[in-house]
Amino acid sequence: MTMPNVPPSVAAAAAAAQIELPEPDYDYPIVTLVVSDPIFPMEAKPQPPPPPPQQQQVKCPHCQGAILIPAPVPASEVELDSEDPKPLYWGLGRPHPFAPSLKIVRMHRLREIVYIFSVTSDGQACIIDELSFEKSVRLVQKSMGVEVFAGELSEADEAAPIVCAYDDEPEPEPAKTEPNGAQSASVPS
Repeated sequence: MTMPNVPPSVAAAAAAAQIELPEPDYDYPIVTLVVSDPIFPMEAKPQPPPPPPQQQQVKCPHCQGAILIPAPVPASEVELDSEDPKPLYWGLGRPHPFAPSLKIVRMHRLREIVYIFSVTSDGQACIIDELSFEKSVRLVQKSMGVEVFAGELSEADEAAPIVCAYDDEPEPEPAKTEPNGAQSASVPS
């Protein structure tokens, strides 16, 4: 296989070279799994016209005459919502979902974008995919050591304090309203 517009000597040297990637920063959470909506729109499949509804004959509850009503559809024939497309799974060390010859070597979340870095085993092709949280990302899973986890947990606790479900002080009871609209005073016992 030759690369277009590249001299054969450069193509041969590139084919012989193995790509060396830098080690990840283990002091930072590593994204190990991303679940996203499908990237490409689904093709509209031609739908055959629906068959005429099955009918069954029953007695009218009023006149007891015969009437036709739609027959119930057996549960095995009910189609579930097929409009929800299957998600894509982007796993660290796994093949790229669209180019299986590429392997996902690194994933990072920066602001509202997940960057997915993929490379072939011979280093000939590299891809960086950018997935937007707003448009397609459903889930990001991160892996980290215990110290990094404790730091992340501490930062999250400071950013969004946990509300204690058990208060020492009971909530005050609302004032009772008299029928004329006036509030009644409660006398402490």
